Amino acid sequence: MVTKFASAAALALLAATNSASALSPAPRLGDVGRTTVSGTVSEGVRTPFTLNANENIYGPFEAGFASQQDFILVGLGCTDGADGHVPGGIDTYTAEQMVAQQCGIELPRTDNGLRISLLDSCGGHTREYHFHERMRCLYEDAVGSTHSVQIGKGSDGKFLYGKWEDFSTEELPQLDACGGHWGYTPDSPTEKVYHYHVQSQAPFTFGCYGPNDDGSLVTVQQCRAAYSGCGDGDTMSITTKDGTFDYDPWCPCYDGNGSNVNTEPLAVFASGSTAGSDGSAGGNGDSDPADPDAAGNDDSAGAGNQDAGGNDATGASDAGNVVGADDAGNSATADTAATGSHDNSAMHRPPALIFCAAAVVSVALALVA
Repeated sequence: MVTKFASAAALALLAATNSASALSPAPRLGDVGRTTVSGTVSEGVRTPFTLNANENIYGPFEAGFASQQDFILVGLGCTDGADGHVPGGIDTYTAEQMVAQQCGIELPRTDNGLRISLLDSCGGHTREYHFHERMRCLYEDAVGSTHSVQIGKGSDGKFLYGKWEDFSTEELPQLDACGGHWGYTPDSPTEKVYHYHVQSQAPFTFGCYGPNDDGSLVTVQQCRAAYSGCGDGDTMSITTKDGTFDYDPWCPCYDGNGSNVNTEPLAVFASGSTAGSDGSAGGNGDSDPADPDAAGNDDSAGAGNQDAGGNDATGASDAGNVVGADDAGNSATADTAATGSHDNSAMHRPPALIFCAAAVVSVALALVA
């Protein structure tokens, strides 16, 4: 179920957001935007729950998992919680795969019809619900549909759409390093506007706020120059099921091969569709590790982290209660300031296990910046 929110207001804002603006960094923890539609998480949970419009959209990174989260990591399947420790500044997909690799488990997975993961299958988690990835329960892929609908708005005032440039032809958009491009949208069918799309790989939504001040699309190098955390000498080696590779913590600028260290050009620059409002979209052929459903079928399964009445999982649910900790002990060094950002504490709170009666319903990290 997807409900459009404030469409008239969205149309009224088009003129204001269609002008070029200076490139600026997005917060690396905390809000990078808000949703403009509601949706329902109905699969992989004991009781479906509705997400209202104006939910928080966070950046790609987690603040890290240390000894305080050992019992959560054990709940995910780690024999020893220490095996699953992950430093801060790693995107949610990679962090989850690191935990899986280090603990010798599969994540995400389904146990008795219930999802075990750091995120529900809509791409969010709670203790104060917020999104990081996919956002698949916020838009539908109906037969004959083309450009995905609007699902959110960045803190820079520009709109975020679902993953498809044209679902009918399975065409993905070619995006710059911020995750945006110039093109027509359902809200602006006759005038090209700079707008963002959900991506299957990090940074997932907003890598930065574009375009450049001359209206041109943002390169990986330009994106990295906007962040103190990019190229600052702390590159680390990471091993997951995808292999061993270098990773630069707290750098949300990923190249054409999904690396935030290397400099493979993005597809949009290889195709030449880089100039201001004359830019056009085309498929980029991205693989989809976080959401392998490349055909766009709805995968809106989720973790059992909220009851049917929409109660926040910081308290009792309809079938049990949340076992968790306070936000003491998490460390984070990323900056959080950005125009219009809404950042509650500048770091994620620790994870929370969710229990149903005497059995684990699901495990979801309840991390709130």
